[in-house]
Amino acid sequence: MNKKEYWLYGLIVGIIIFGLGFLFYYIKGINREPWGDLSNLVIAVKLSPVIILGLLIGWLYGKIKNRNKMVL
Repeated sequence: MNKKEYWLYGLIVGIIIFGLGFLFYYIKGINREPWGDLSNLVIAVKLSPVIILGLLIGWLYGKIKNRNKMVL
């Protein structure tokens, strides 16, 4: 059973993009807002769909790739 989990690859890519986006916003606005903890939470909530989007793109890629290998 040699099955690749493309949804997992997509999830990892989504988490990496989320981390890079969060880091970008954190560095960009580090000195502007005195209430930094709350702004970090807001940024994390705004960027969280990126993780789900990466998961779905990986799942869809796996479905398309495995569909071409199926024998009818």
